[in-house]
Amino acid sequence: MEQRTRTRWVRLATAVLGMVIGYLLIALLWDTAVLGVDVRRRYVLLGFAVAVGGIYAFLRVGSARGRIPAGRLKELVAVGTAVMVTLAFVDAAYFVFSRLGEDGDSLEESRLRDPSYWTGEMIPRRYHPTAHSFRIHKPNVTVTYLAHGDLYYADLRRSPTLLRHVLRPRWVTYVIDRFGFRNRASVMPGRIVALGDSFTFGVSVDQDRTWVARLSERLAEPVYNLGVSGHSPLEEVMLLEYFLEEVPRARDLELVVWMLFEGNDLEDEYDVVDSEGEDAEPWLALRLADRVLELPGLVRSHSAPHILLKKALRTRGAQAAGPGGGADPYLVDGIRIGHPLYRSEVHGYKLFFPEYIRAAQRSESYVLNHPNRSHLDATFAKMRRMADDDGFEVVVTVAPSAERLHGAQFDGFPELSKEPYFANYLRSLAAQFGFSYIDLYASLRPIAETRLLYLSDDTHWNEDGHEHAAAAIFEWLSSRGGVPLMAARPDPSTP
Repeated sequence: MEQRTRTRWVRLATAVLGMVIGYLLIALLWDTAVLGVDVRRRYVLLGFAVAVGGIYAFLRVGSARGRIPAGRLKELVAVGTAVMVTLAFVDAAYFVFSRLGEDGDSLEESRLRDPSYWTGEMIPRRYHPTAHSFRIHKPNVTVTYLAHGDLYYADLRRSPTLLRHVLRPRWVTYVIDRFGFRNRASVMPGRIVALGDSFTFGVSVDQDRTWVARLSERLAEPVYNLGVSGHSPLEEVMLLEYFLEEVPRARDLELVVWMLFEGNDLEDEYDVVDSEGEDAEPWLALRLADRVLELPGLVRSHSAPHILLKKALRTRGAQAAGPGGGADPYLVDGIRIGHPLYRSEVHGYKLFFPEYIRAAQRSESYVLNHPNRSHLDATFAKMRRMADDDGFEVVVTVAPSAERLHGAQFDGFPELSKEPYFANYLRSLAAQFGFSYIDLYASLRPIAETRLLYLSDDTHWNEDGHEHAAAAIFEWLSSRGGVPLMAARPDPSTP
């Protein structure tokens, strides 16, 4: 009886200490790099298994030989439980207090009391045309506005540097056609469509300056714009399916130019929806497995040790590499700002988006082990089936983030990953499913050395960025003969 009781305490102590070790491994090592080397998930899991196995063997042998009395095992359980409760309390408290004081809240409050517009306020209203999760715009709308970019908020106007060099409101017109997409009434669906998110929609640039409009001009035939701001790759494919079923002449489609975005398409929502708009119900075991695989990432993202370590490393990196020998990019003219400001000798000042900086720093193992990777694979498979059923070709391309394309030209910019791993993975997916691929990063990188291709207060391309993206896509199509180009002509206005 006494032996059985000691065995139970050994198991309980092992379980409690294992939870502490597992938490620390996830918080500090899951999907991260140590000394520039990616720590793969399987190594973290292996380390956890070895640690727990070692603890159990040590306690079991020590208890059997009388070296670890039952009282000591109870103390280990009590201490381990106290540590786990403390860690959970610290995480919860840090989460609450960080939300109360984070920059995002002050940013929104600042916008609410500001008479100036920012571009996100002016995107035409969207709605759900079916029970699916995708959206299109309410039809027959024209909006003309003067607004700042999507990184703007009113408190930035307190900085003379930002007022003088960054905050430049622009006049922009959005025209939404009778089908709910950004096309002039004279543009009808034809052989070619452009599919994507805000980079395809053309946020913050005028109607005729988007890459879709510029490509259409070069091809001398309509390119129908199916871009909707905020869409995930899955929503884009679902939208295309709706378009083929509901819009007249959509069945004339021969080519889809599908533009994804490096910055957030891996992190987007990938809810599973069936053809009737109902949530698909996979087997219970698969749903449970999916939730279990997501749990470490959830624990890590809300872990106070992980967040504090990341902030410390970011601050140390900014101070070590910042302009002026330690300048803080979040402090401008004595004002604390929500988005970092960097300066380039060639491009001047520009605001960048912190989440896209982090996205451009992530390792290959982060991409390959991301819980959304399987959903992204399934999205490409769905596109392949649609292309086969409806007889059109797909060309995939990826809009690089400003952080990826321009970071190296700005003083003190954080170090990024050596390769655009997410774009590389999308390229491999395109090859796997028989889609062509246009490498916009390679095409735009030499141009970005001398020309700023993004708006200084926005995450999106400026007119130059759209122009050069259209030129790169046109050049690729011309060289491959993917579309009959008999009537195509080069654009003499190309810079």
